[in-house]
Amino acid sequence: MNKRFFKFKNDLSIKSILEYLNISEKIFYKYNSKNINILDFKINQFSSLSNSLDDSLIFLNKSISNNLKDIKGVCLIKIPLQEHNFKNNIVIPSKNPKLDFCNLINEFCIKKEKKSEFVKINNSLISDTSVVGSNFTIGNFSTIDANVKIGNNVIIGNNVSISENCLIGNNVHIMDGVCIDCSIIGNNVTISQNTVIGKNGFGFHSGSPNSHIFFHIGAVKIGNDVFIGSNCNVDRGHIDDTVIGDFVRIDNQVHIAHNCKIGKNSILAGKSATFWIS
Repeated sequence: MNKRFFKFKNDLSIKSILEYLNISEKIFYKYNSKNINILDFKINQFSSLSNSLDDSLIFLNKSISNNLKDIKGVCLIKIPLQEHNFKNNIVIPSKNPKLDFCNLINEFCIKKEKKSEFVKINNSLISDTSVVGSNFTIGNFSTIDANVKIGNNVIIGNNVSISENCLIGNNVHIMDGVCIDCSIIGNNVTISQNTVIGKNGFGFHSGSPNSHIFFHIGAVKIGNDVFIGSNCNVDRGHIDDTVIGDFVRIDNQVHIAHNCKIGKNSILAGKSATFWIS
């Protein structure tokens, strides 16, 4: 969960999770210590298994043979439970941990948004809470929303949209029609016409009878000295960030799905797709 762009609607306690998932306290305490105060214990973020923290909620969708001694946080885990070492975890039993986890994100997480006034430059609108560096140029009919930070020597074309809280480095060229959301962009980056970066990915639960797209709470991180061609899509991560490393070159009409990590010096040819399988 990238906290620069997302937050909880309200405090999220274990008790509120149990109530939402319709799990009784009796069942919860069957697997956990009676000393856990389910009202006072707060979840501060949603995490992936590889980035679990003491105050985070994670899920385990598959049976695992080894114990959980190196995994932290509150864990939604598939029932029936096998014998595991839950010493470092608070366990919430679930018939479908991934689905429950994603539904909890949909229910309790929202994007950070801030109302602001706008300054008009060249028929474009820039929030008065955003900061731009020296030698900044912007075309017509573009919008920069609240709390965006832009470095020096940045050129923004026409009809560009940059959403709240984005970070853009120095010497960046963003061409006409680009849409940027939930993204952190490094130095010396070129993003060509009509590319979309940081929108919600194509994540849903295929086993659900009425499948709906799950809310994505990761971001997109783009390194330094990156070129992205026109009409590309880079989806933000579902939980962790989608990452494009330094010195990457991406041709036109390339799709990079949520959670992907593109390594340093990679080259992606036109009309290719890079995807992540859960």
